[in-house]
Amino acid sequence: MMRAAVASFLRFVLGAALLIGVALNFANITGRYVFGAPIIWAEEALIYLLVWCVFLGAPLVSLEGQQIRIDLLVDHLSATPRRVCDAFVALLSLAVCAFVAVQAWHVTAAMLRMNQRSIAGDVPMALPHAAILVGFVGMAIAIALRWRAR
Repeated sequence: MMRAAVASFLRFVLGAALLIGVALNFANITGRYVFGAPIIWAEEALIYLLVWCVFLGAPLVSLEGQQIRIDLLVDHLSATPRRVCDAFVALLSLAVCAFVAVQAWHVTAAMLRMNQRSIAGDVPMALPHAAILVGFVGMAIAIALRWRAR
């Protein structure tokens, strides 16, 4: 139940972000080629929006178990060794997610302290960097939810 609600929420947010990106791109193209007045910050915003889409999509992929994996060996194991292997992969994945999330936290906090801003849109650089933090925390939660469901 919780997994379905989280997946639906992520799909909604990703769909809305993609629609916003398409609309912004269309407005920028229209402004540039029809009116001769492009939206200066549009390309930068589209890049940040794409970054957020990738890092919000990663937990969705993890939640649904659709990540790329090489399971040639695992498919030939019996039930108990397969569970052990799955547990090891889940723990290793959680450890990697935790490590990257901690590093992303440090970078995001540094960006906040320095108040570094983007050139075209004057966007706080902590915002695009926070996508990495949110994505890896989300993946860790997704892995835990999938493991709990087993």
